[in-house]
Amino acid sequence: MELFLNLLVELWMHQNQVVYDPTNTPLAAVKVLDQYTPPTDDVLSALLLTLVHILSDSHIPLLMHPSSHVVLKAIQKPLYDFLQIGFARATPASNPTSFYMLADTLLAYLQPWQCVSWNNGEAPTATFTSSYTAFVLANYHFYTTLFGHFITHSRDLEWDERSLDMLQRALAIYSPELVATLDRAYSALDNSSGLTPPESNILMRHLSEFGLLATGVSLGQDFRRNAEHLLDKMQYMKDLLPHRRSSSNFLPAVFTASGATSSTESIEARIQTLSQRLREVFNIPSTYVPVSVITTTPLKSFSLASLDPTRIAPFNILLSSEGRQQVTAGYRLCSTDSVTYIGDPILKPISSYEIPFLVRFLYRVSMALNTLFGFENPYEGKQTLEDKVAVPDTFRINLRWLAAKGNFLWVMILFLGTYFFLW
Repeated sequence: MELFLNLLVELWMHQNQVVYDPTNTPLAAVKVLDQYTPPTDDVLSALLLTLVHILSDSHIPLLMHPSSHVVLKAIQKPLYDFLQIGFARATPASNPTSFYMLADTLLAYLQPWQCVSWNNGEAPTATFTSSYTAFVLANYHFYTTLFGHFITHSRDLEWDERSLDMLQRALAIYSPELVATLDRAYSALDNSSGLTPPESNILMRHLSEFGLLATGVSLGQDFRRNAEHLLDKMQYMKDLLPHRRSSSNFLPAVFTASGATSSTESIEARIQTLSQRLREVFNIPSTYVPVSVITTTPLKSFSLASLDPTRIAPFNILLSSEGRQQVTAGYRLCSTDSVTYIGDPILKPISSYEIPFLVRFLYRVSMALNTLFGFENPYEGKQTLEDKVAVPDTFRINLRWLAAKGNFLWVMILFLGTYFFLW
């Protein structure tokens, strides 16, 4: 079994060499030394099934004893690095499919009691009990650091039924008993009290195997600001639903009775329930009032002045690359939807509506054509935000628009239509 798992780890999880900066802190930034190789959907599906099979053993909590079996020990650290770099690269905005599959893998690993119920043919209604305390402590940073990163990136979800189901499953894991266990572990790392000696040994061995300092990570302290941003996004969706219902549901309302309205109302109720659970898990005070990021007021009058791009100062709506990272990490009170890229438009991050390999290919073609015709890059040598904003508009060849899925589809239709009609 150990040889089989080591082979799977080498094939599935060691495709990227993951490093942390700084190296020994739990909240360090994660990156890869070489070019990032994203996992395929088949690898993610196989990994999820393998984890469910391993965790379906009802004796998993006993495996965390110092004289335990090597099954979980062989997969723990590689899985942690795999999920860390996965969540850092596969966000809901850039790669929603991989993000959902990574989230399913993490949620399956966080609740072995559900896997045991599934293996025994029982209804998946089991929750955390004290018998799984050893497992939780031996995977402390899975329950704190990784889950915090998952909540951070959840702000970019589409907020459909699938997203709500995933968030509901995620927050349901953190029962009051589990949250209390994590709080005791944090207290033990903070002031050396809160855990029994055997429990403390399990936690310290987990930190030493991961090469981390004995520093606690608290969901209610280190990730509460990110959870508050998620509450803001939930409030935004609640405010947006009535407008979406009145506009996009017009035609369904003509042919149906009241299905669209009831569906929208159920989504609003689910968002309200999830907001309450989020407050409980991340210890968000009741005095915190979520702020919707809707800032567009209804258009009552129109003038050409409203189309003037200089009516808003650029520094009020644009961030540097460092600022984008701060917004993504939850360090700034700003919605990721309002972040705009600054710099060479050819080099802007790949969006979810673009085909990655076409972006890279068209970048090389555009740069070659610009060099051939002598079009200079006005952004060359510009490092600061002020320099990039002040760059004048100059003509350059940028074929990246062809990498958009919609544009690429229309070009292919035009090409095939021309081919069939002419030949």
